[in-house]
Amino acid sequence: MSNISIEKPFFDFLPIGLMNGLDGFILNNKFYEAEMAAKNGNLQLDSIRKGTLHKNDLKQYEQITPYHMKNFDRNLLRSAINFAQAYPEPIAKLVENPEELERDILKIFQVGYAHYAIAKHYGFWNGYDFPDGCCGPSTRGITGSLWHHGYFNASHVVYFDDEDFLDHAYAFLPFVMIEPSFEGVILLDGTSDQRSTINKKHERNFLTIKKGKTWNYIVRPDKNSNLYPRFVLHIGELANGNGIKINGEIETPNVDYNGGIKQFLAEAFSNPQRL
Repeated sequence: MSNISIEKPFFDFLPIGLMNGLDGFILNNKFYEAEMAAKNGNLQLDSIRKGTLHKNDLKQYEQITPYHMKNFDRNLLRSAINFAQAYPEPIAKLVENPEELERDILKIFQVGYAHYAIAKHYGFWNGYDFPDGCCGPSTRGITGSLWHHGYFNASHVVYFDDEDFLDHAYAFLPFVMIEPSFEGVILLDGTSDQRSTINKKHERNFLTIKKGKTWNYIVRPDKNSNLYPRFVLHIGELANGNGIKINGEIETPNVDYNGGIKQFLAEAFSNPQRL
């Protein structure tokens, strides 16, 4: 089986097997982490400590994930800001077929992987050592980097529980597939391993496909807590200079979308764009 060819700075990878079904697909992260390791001198994410990445590896990863907690550079969002002027409403990416979606998923996975390596190297800290307590800045870095690579359908979303005052941030990317007909989101949780017991395992950079506007994201089966999001920041909010702090960091979404996330997704699915 031959690799899927992906443009630089991303690595080529073996297909992920989406022809077996889309709804509920979960990327085999362990396999693709091993594939990444084979391409970069057998570097293991678990082995990275602060300041230990070789400068060539760091350079490679910062090409894949240039926007992050140590480099919230507004200039990296220039193309996203320009796009937002033309498309201020929620959008989905128009995808031709599963083969195109496979290529997207492999690139999105690599943004999450590279962010994880960068975070470990710099020793990201947000009250706790990465990944603990770092879901917000991590999601902002991943979302901004996805925008930088033209994934303008990426959004920073937040689950929030008023009663328990619990929150969790992750990214999702609405898409509309032509053949077979399918509407859904790619969900990437860059700090899933701080809290997840998915399939009774701690999963790093959990990536899955969810169908339609209503779905569950349960990472703690023992608590049965559904992390379906409440707040969303999408690229359209960058229009007119909104959505970005003075220091270049994307804002944290903390206001209910008018009509809720289901309405947001309905609007995105009705506005598919070729990206």
